[in-house]
Amino acid sequence: MDRAIAADQEAYRKFYDSAVSELLSAIWAGNLHMGLFDDAQELLALAQLRAKDHMARAAGLKPGQAVLEAACGVGTSAIHLARNYGVSVLATNIAEAQLKEGAERVRLAGISDKVRFAFADYHDLGSEAEAYDCWWCQEALLYATDRRQVFSEARRVVRPRSRI
Repeated sequence: MDRAIAADQEAYRKFYDSAVSELLSAIWAGNLHMGLFDDAQELLALAQLRAKDHMARAAGLKPGQAVLEAACGVGTSAIHLARNYGVSVLATNIAEAQLKEGAERVRLAGISDKVRFAFADYHDLGSEAEAYDCWWCQEALLYATDRRQVFSEARRVVRPRSRI
């Protein structure tokens, strides 16, 4: 692995495998995302759901499709997509604490058959080529060391004419 990517991974994991990540997750109910607001008075949680739905419609998600979520956080987007769009999701992340919390959220939601978690870096997912209908990543690209590599990897894992 590239030394810069490895160093960035380590810094990311030090933060997101810490109590700070647990605190942020508790404060925002696992939704560590920006929202798409209708107006200035709208609650953040509603705006966050609107952002997920806007992205899902743009991706053309349909029941039965397979989604690979890169940098999944604690799985709230994966849960939302599985419940509301009928897709199956492989949610990946390099922060083991977030993967553990996400797996527990999925278990409590009763959708373990639709969402599974795996340790993977979006620079090199280790997934089969052309196995997914959508590559999903919400705001985590700001952590990417090599965005060209991340998008190259995204193109590799989605089927032809699929959405990123």
